[in-house]
Amino acid sequence: MCRTANGWDINGFDQLKDGRGNICPVTVIMPTLAMEVKTREVEWTKDNLVDSFMDYLDVKINEAKDMLLERFEYICSQSPESAKFMWENNVMAGYIPEEGIRSALSHGTLAVG
Repeated sequence: MCRTANGWDINGFDQLKDGRGNICPVTVIMPTLAMEVKTREVEWTKDNLVDSFMDYLDVKINEAKDMLLERFEYICSQSPESAKFMWENNVMAGYIPEEGIRSALSHGTLAVG
């Protein structure tokens, strides 16, 4: 359940939770970011550590978003045979064989935690 959204599915299932879940989570470890800023492993010109941390966090969140989208595209490019049990047994709601596995994956979540 970690990082699985209970929100609204914008791709057609409304509040339906069955068959949805995290497709590919990315973790941002905040204490590590803070230590990197504090020890100046990351070069920042700002005097205020809080502002430097927030700037660095912004960079890392954008990197996480890019990672999520890249991983999602890679997973969607896989053949249904790579997870045959899931698709044949309707583990992922919304799977339409003619449309490929993206038809089901579009109902899942991409999460930064």
